[in-house]
Amino acid sequence: MGVVAPIKDYHVLEQMKKYLRERSLRNYLLFRIGVNLGLPVQELLQLKIEDILNRDSFSNGKYYIRISESLQRDIQHYVASRTSGYMFTSAQGNPLSRFQLYSILKNVAESIGYNRPVGAMTLRKTFAYWAYCDYLIYLPLLSKYLNHHTVQHTLRYIDIAEEEESNVCLIAVDL
Repeated sequence: MGVVAPIKDYHVLEQMKKYLRERSLRNYLLFRIGVNLGLPVQELLQLKIEDILNRDSFSNGKYYIRISESLQRDIQHYVASRTSGYMFTSAQGNPLSRFQLYSILKNVAESIGYNRPVGAMTLRKTFAYWAYCDYLIYLPLLSKYLNHHTVQHTLRYIDIAEEEESNVCLIAVDL
């Protein structure tokens, strides 16, 4: 398996969201939560409804992450009357696997003509990239959140060369 990259183009993010929203509410929400909360892949796939429903923030035990109002509405719409259980399940009722997540992302990337490598880690890397670039999260704090030992590791993780670090910030978005 090759190295995957964060999605750095806002228009690509919007295309992916639109594609997923039209085809599968589950996959759309999986994508949105992935790029907005930056959870490790296994935590994302094991997420339970009761952990996130009707909350304005999500805690992974050490950090609180704000959940936007639009994401809260999407979550409520998706779960409808369910109040417990896994958030993202397969047809058999089991949590989605890492491979299923990879397949979803690979399919959407191919469908919209996105040629950069994607995989299960793309969502977390995309969160980290936009958190650093647009929301100006202090790099050492982001490194700590990602459980990285150095900020240089975080910059490599989000595919930013050190020489371009000072030029990277763009416009603020709600992913």
